[in-house]
Amino acid sequence: MLLRRMLDPDEFLSDYGVRALSRHYLEHPYVFEWGTQRSQVTYTPGESDSGLFGGNSNWRGPIWMPVNYLIIESRRRFHRYYGDEFRVGCLAGSGRYLNLGDVAAELSRGLSGLFLLGRRPGIRRLAAPC
Repeated sequence: MLLRRMLDPDEFLSDYGVRALSRHYLEHPYVFEWGTQRSQVTYTPGESDSGLFGGNSNWRGPIWMPVNYLIIESRRRFHRYYGDEFRVGCLAGSGRYLNLGDVAAELSRGLSGLFLLGRRPGIRRLAAPC
């Protein structure tokens, strides 16, 4: 279930890595009410639109390099344990199955796209996203 949500483009998977906040919240914000206070968390693809994330000082979009590094490294380690026979759906629901090492490689390629000269998020799509 966790991998399915992580590898779902409507949830956490993007062309440039795994989002730290699900895209689901774009249309379905999380609302917390306590007494007279009301707070809301929405998916914001660029700069923060609230002080909830420290204004624009901390929030630079939903794809965070440290989180993605940990996800990629853990997929590699699980691949070494489970081997090539263990496969997961990548993109979720697409019928395409990859082993965890291939998932890590796909995520690495997407993440490196954030840093390639002349490439910006939203302008290109991965040729074969997982």
